[in-house]
Amino acid sequence: MTPRRLQQHWDKLGKEDAMWAILTDSNRKGGRWTPEEFFAEGRNEIAAVMEYLRKHGAPPRFRHALDFGCGIGRLSQALADYCETVTGLDIAPSMVESAQKWNRHGERCRYLVNGTPDLRQLPDQSFDLIYSNIVLQHMPTAMSWAYLGEFVRVLMPGGLLCFQIPSEPSGTLIGLLLRILPVPVVRLIRKMDMYGTTPERVKAIVEAAGASIIDTQSDTAAGPHWKSFRYLALKPGKAWL
Repeated sequence: MTPRRLQQHWDKLGKEDAMWAILTDSNRKGGRWTPEEFFAEGRNEIAAVMEYLRKHGAPPRFRHALDFGCGIGRLSQALADYCETVTGLDIAPSMVESAQKWNRHGERCRYLVNGTPDLRQLPDQSFDLIYSNIVLQHMPTAMSWAYLGEFVRVLMPGGLLCFQIPSEPSGTLIGLLLRILPVPVVRLIRKMDMYGTTPERVKAIVEAAGASIIDTQSDTAAGPHWKSFRYLALKPGKAWL
């Protein structure tokens, strides 16, 4: 899938049922997420992430955070409770438009459309925290690998990069089918493509870009039919201020 087609796909989902497209609970499809419940999920997720980061020596607050694949701002709005400024990036104009509508933090939160397979609109060393969850898994591997390198470029020395990406289908029956069925058949069953990258490859890409993976944990973010991991990377340099 090309970046243009990926953008069209998510822009369409953002117009039809954005909250469900971001958190695909089968019981919430068709506009059944309430904004209160949806954004509460974001606050709960970020609270847990901050506790995890503090266990690895992170400060209680960050200066500038990047929420990559921000959707309509579920996590960006929550990050604003812990960061001076937050930049939310998404490939879909419809998602960014909704994120701007739901913004409750004024100029401290900004939202940008990013339709290219890089982060050229962001300067080097712009953020001391980058977070991305359930986003890279929907991108062809060439795109997600390029973004991993770009994350390190825009990360400040001493900054943290926390992201999730699956590795391969799991051993469930559906996971086994995902391994053997042709992609066109899988697309008839699933609304969203899924792509995996092995932990060894992730580590190699991040290290080649100039950062180090300091923690890897298995998680369930990709659902029961994929093996998934959360990674924490540190860019060498001065300590957090």
